[in-house]
Amino acid sequence: MKNKRLLYIIITSLIFAGGHVSSSLNPLYYIVLYLISSIWYAYRYSHTEDVLVPVSIHMFNNLIAVIFTFIK
Repeated sequence: MKNKRLLYIIITSLIFAGGHVSSSLNPLYYIVLYLISSIWYAYRYSHTEDVLVPVSIHMFNNLIAVIFTFIK
């Protein structure tokens, strides 16, 4: 069961990261960046079994990004 959970985390993280790739000069940077965060989201979901936990973390991350965008 633990091996399946790890496989599901990897697959969903790759899909999440691939969906967030920007059309920039270095898409590998974005894949790595989003892969790390999506592994964290999947890990938190797998331990809480509550989808609101990773959704809340993702929303907080987006909020911080928006705030820093306006501060620049």
